[in-house]
Amino acid sequence: MRKLLVSLFLLCSGVPASYAATETLEVYFLPLHEAAEVVKTELSNAGKVVEIDSLHILLIDDKAAYIKKAKALLKQLDQPAKQFTVQLTIEDISSLEESSIAGAVSMSALSGGWARLAVGQQLQHASSHSSYQLRVSANQPGRIATGRIQQFNRETRRWLSAYGVVEEHSITLLPITTGFYVRARLAGNGLVHIRIIPWIKRIGQASLGDNQDVLIGLGSNVTPAIPDSYLRYNSNPKKNHGEINIDGAATELTIPLGKEVSIAAVNHEAEQLGKLLLGRYSKVGKRQFVIGLKVSD
Repeated sequence: MRKLLVSLFLLCSGVPASYAATETLEVYFLPLHEAAEVVKTELSNAGKVVEIDSLHILLIDDKAAYIKKAKALLKQLDQPAKQFTVQLTIEDISSLEESSIAGAVSMSALSGGWARLAVGQQLQHASSHSSYQLRVSANQPGRIATGRIQQFNRETRRWLSAYGVVEEHSITLLPITTGFYVRARLAGNGLVHIRIIPWIKRIGQASLGDNQDVLIGLGSNVTPAIPDSYLRYNSNPKKNHGEINIDGAATELTIPLGKEVSIAAVNHEAEQLGKLLLGRYSKVGKRQFVIGLKVSD
């Protein structure tokens, strides 16, 4: 089959066989089109590349010296993607020892309203924490879901309404779920670059049927002229929202491979996200939303 393909390639290219060398290259890990673009960088102006999707191979036609360079580069780059284990811990911290969040911001502020805490800065009084772990390939996003939230205050509801997840003045009980997309890549010298994008999604109630309304009685009135009060609960609103990226709270940083670092939500969208995720816990005292990150190979 390959010999036939090579012969057809030479015939269609119009290049004399005495001039050109033609070889087939198997591509194992790279997308075929990406591999073809890599090969083209090493060929002469007269060189040609044909992609054979069904066999995941490339047909290359050029002088032997150029083909040799192209093969060497493709062999170097056509490797399985590096794998990472990402550990993410969400903590509800009531205080920070040694230095304030404001000081941390001035030293190592990050995009999206986050601050990286100084190395050795001790966290204390963690009222709750949740840990998540996933395995990701280099430069490929992994998805973490942190769970369901149903109760949030007026300020958080206003923030969510800007994303179209809930209506600001509605009393409808609309639970949402949240999470993070995480992407990691090697940054050299034992370092890994990590990017985090939070997401939110409105979810329905599986226990109730589609488009079903439930009237919840709020008690009978004594005065006959005043009708009884009810709360109308729509289990499945007509609008269907998918996952929405909170790009304003996205952040990225470079951290040592195998060592945990902490980032705190201090302002802007990150602070609003923190209020949402901490809303499921007690609001006693001053609280800080902190994420611990650790990436290992």
